[in-house]
Amino acid sequence: MDHIQKSLQVLEKQLISTENLAELEPYILTKDEENRAISGAIKGEISHLRWKLRYNPEKEKIVENWASNEAAEALIDRDRVLKFANTIKLQDLWHKSQRQKEREEAKKKAELLAAEWDSMRMYKLMCENSRLLYAKKLVVNQYNSQLITALCYFLGVNPLFESPGKIIRDRTFSFNKGLLIRGTTGLGKTHLVRCLENNPRFPILSLSMLEITEEIMANGEFEFNLGDKRIIYLDDVGSEEPVVKYYGTVIMFFKKFIEMTYLKRTCYNHLIITTNLNFKQMEERYGFRVVSRMREMFNVIDVTGSDMRIVN
Repeated sequence: MDHIQKSLQVLEKQLISTENLAELEPYILTKDEENRAISGAIKGEISHLRWKLRYNPEKEKIVENWASNEAAEALIDRDRVLKFANTIKLQDLWHKSQRQKEREEAKKKAELLAAEWDSMRMYKLMCENSRLLYAKKLVVNQYNSQLITALCYFLGVNPLFESPGKIIRDRTFSFNKGLLIRGTTGLGKTHLVRCLENNPRFPILSLSMLEITEEIMANGEFEFNLGDKRIIYLDDVGSEEPVVKYYGTVIMFFKKFIEMTYLKRTCYNHLIITTNLNFKQMEERYGFRVVSRMREMFNVIDVTGSDMRIVN
C-alpha cells in the first residue's frame, strides 16, 4: 500500500506541475487567428460528417443543413480549439526564435573564423602541415609562389585575390570561381592543397580521380560525403579513364560532374581541381562543352618548374 500511495503522490505532483505550466502559458492569439482556428475546426467536423455519410444519397443536403445552422459550432469545444491553436502558435514562435538564434550564432562563428583565419594564417597552416604531416619543409620558389599565394588568398578571402595582376600579371581572378591548377607531375600541386585540408574556415574534401573511378567500376556510382567540408578537391583530373562501363551502362563521371555543377551556377567557388592537362588535352578527353564550361567556372593557375620529388 505504501508503494501505491507514493506512486499516487508522485502522479499528483506531476499533474499539479502540468496544470501550473498550462496556467503560465501566455495567450497570444489575435481575434482573426481565433476566428480562423474555430472556422478550421468546424470545417474539420463537416469533413468528418461528410465521410460518415459517404454512402447516404442525401449526404450533401444533410451536411448543408447541418453546416448552415448553429449545430456545427455547438459541437466545437471552443476553449480546447483555441488552447490548441495558441500552443501551436507559441511553438512556432519558439522554433522561429531558435532558428534565428542559430543563424546569429553561425554568423558570429563565421565572423570569428574570418578574423582569425586570414590568408597569412592559411600560409602558416600550410607550413605547419607540410612539416608535421608530411615531414618536409615547405619549399617556396619562383615556380610555386603564385600558387601558394592564390591558395592562401582564396581560402583566406583576401581582397587582393581579385586585384588585377596581383597574383599573375595581366590576369584577374574572381571569388565567384573555383581554382583550376595545371602543371606536369611532381610540381607540388597536390601537396600544397592537402596542406590546407584541415583549415577550419573552408575545410577541404580531397578526392583522387583514380579512387573515384575505382568506386564507380565497383558500384556503378560515386556519392559525395561532404560532412562538414566546404570545398571539393578533385585531384589528378585526366589520370582516370574518362569513360567507365558498369554492366553495360556508360558512365562519364567528370563530364557529368562539370555539367551538373555548371547548371547550379552558385557553387563554382567551392571547387579546386588539379590536372596535368591543358585545355586542348582536356577537350580531347571530355569534349568541347566541358572545357567551355570550365573556362567560365575556374580561375586558372599554371605551375611550371622541375620535378620537386627528384630535386628534394
